[in-house]
Amino acid sequence: MHMKKRLLLTLCMLFVFLVSFAGKFVLIPITETNNLVTLFNHKELKIHYYCDDYVLASTENLTYSGTLVLDDNAFENDCPYAIVHCFDTYKEDYLAKISNSAKILYAGKDFLIMKFLSDGFLPAKNDGMFLVRNKEAKLPKPSRYYPVISGIDPSVQSLIEQINTDSLMAKIRHLQDYGTRGYFKPQAYDAQEWIKSKFKTMGLEVELQHFSTAGNWMGTPDTSSANIIAIQRGTKFPDEYIACGAHYDSYSYGWEKCPGADDNASGTSGILETARILSQYKFERSIIYGCFSAEEIGLYGSDAYASRCRDQGLNIVGYLNMDGIGYLWEGEENRLLLIYNNLSKQLTDFYTNICNVYFPEVNLVYHLLTGEPGSDYGSFHLNGYQAVSSQEGTGLSASYLPSPYWHTPKDTIGLSVNSACQVSMFTKALSASIATLAKAVTNSVTVFNQNILIYPNPANDKLFIEGEFVGQNIEIFDINGKLVARKTTDSNITGIEISHLPQGIYFVKISNIVVGKFVKKNYKHE
Repeated sequence: MHMKKRLLLTLCMLFVFLVSFAGKFVLIPITETNNLVTLFNHKELKIHYYCDDYVLASTENLTYSGTLVLDDNAFENDCPYAIVHCFDTYKEDYLAKISNSAKILYAGKDFLIMKFLSDGFLPAKNDGMFLVRNKEAKLPKPSRYYPVISGIDPSVQSLIEQINTDSLMAKIRHLQDYGTRGYFKPQAYDAQEWIKSKFKTMGLEVELQHFSTAGNWMGTPDTSSANIIAIQRGTKFPDEYIACGAHYDSYSYGWEKCPGADDNASGTSGILETARILSQYKFERSIIYGCFSAEEIGLYGSDAYASRCRDQGLNIVGYLNMDGIGYLWEGEENRLLLIYNNLSKQLTDFYTNICNVYFPEVNLVYHLLTGEPGSDYGSFHLNGYQAVSSQEGTGLSASYLPSPYWHTPKDTIGLSVNSACQVSMFTKALSASIATLAKAVTNSVTVFNQNILIYPNPANDKLFIEGEFVGQNIEIFDINGKLVARKTTDSNITGIEISHLPQGIYFVKISNIVVGKFVKKNYKHE
């Protein structure tokens, strides 16, 4: 009996050894020969990370075309590797700064693959850093859920017009004024509780997910402020989830002065504002609102949550991320940059479709395929979910170019968040995408006549809404969501007359259901 126990213990130790030392750590380029799906089907290849250009894996099989051995003992001492986004112009200074704490294994355009050597390893000046952990990645599956839309849904339009710029900026300022939200700092815990309270007041299910940052190699504590996860349950398909999120921690050298207004109070504000509006309505699918911590040191928070979702088999239709949405380069128009992997192109095409339909007047969408998952969408993608990140950038560069004030004490409102309009636009695009995928419930109130005709009378500047109304509450809102007229019908009437409306776009609601949209411009119905 004792012999069997010793044999079993030996086998278990051997298994742990084989898992910990799974061969060499290699980079394999994605080519026609090295097809990504084909590589995933090779059992002797344990893929830990992949993008459109290459995979990082552990294996003893070095026969794949173009294989580069980066490290002879993969994940020795259970140490992760890091993909660091670092613009080529900053590489020399950055490598000099971390030369004693990390070793460069590979240098690509604007990114580095690094091995930790000792405490003191830091992210680069610009975002971000992704930890390659000793676990297997998973491919996202094609989805049947993404619709193609050809026109504006009035109910969705009504929702996004309720996004309030003042509300967004107030949230950014509140988070900025903590001074630092370094993931282990007391101020980060204060921010955690504030975000939690905001979700609570919306009537959402709220959870604090705690996780460890052990082995972060930054000489900082192994404990972190928590992820804040809020869920709005769907009425018809509660087990199908539309997820969105942003990180709320901030970073700069020294940790003491990192207000992080753009990176990433701006994205966090957008998630909170989206939840504030959408939580007032019912949707067929469930919505997850996530605010993650410890993103700046390797996406610890989002990895903890996305990994748990994968382990639980959560059916996440898609994950939509926001990270840095408030900086506008001088001389440029508002631009929404979408960062994604080709296997998330379905979700990205849907996001693009939403932007093109709801914001056709502005050149908003600039697409960027990237192998550098510098934000939380990377955690979801590698755990088998389609994911895309919306971020600021510039169309003048072939590369993603965020605010120059990131990771400095100057990441503040005014310098780094210099376009409230852009923050609002990003949030509206996110809200429209989520509302469309989650599908608003619009059949809870009977509307007697949805084909309402609205036409102006140029003689007296009046608008007449033609239809049958019985005991209905009729409201007119302008393009900014401001109520400009209201009438409650106590008996059956066949029309409502509204006077003194200036030129503009208006929305008609009956019993809080949007049933029509009209434009009053030069007294012509459009």
